[in-house]
Amino acid sequence: MPNYQNSRIFSIRSHQTDDIFIGSTVSALSTRLSGYRKDYRYNTSYIPNILRNILNYNDAYIELIEDYPCNSKEQLNRRENEIRRAYYNQQQKAEEEFNRLYNDAIDALEIDTDIETKCLVIDEP
Repeated sequence: MPNYQNSRIFSIRSHQTDDIFIGSTVSALSTRLSGYRKDYRYNTSYIPNILRNILNYNDAYIELIEDYPCNSKEQLNRRENEIRRAYYNQQQKAEEEFNRLYNDAIDALEIDTDIETKCLVIDEP
């Protein structure tokens, strides 16, 4: 029986993609990542597409988000989902802000199509 007092929330990433996978485990993080890599290599179990995309790269790594001692799988799943939602909400807000700034920059760079009628006159003494 798993010891949920050893629970951890983690992310798996690669420097070659912006994708991030958030998960949880009661095992050591290195053991969990090795398990995912084995499953990916031998296609022995279901792996979410986002994790599959990350594991395509040899530099995939696992990071601890937080230790989360709890009493049940339900508590661990609840916390994992809270973190996942917070991350995706943060990503969505960042994307919206990027798009707003990008659109503002494009608007500022619009070129006057009537430029042929304008000229700079330099008076020479």
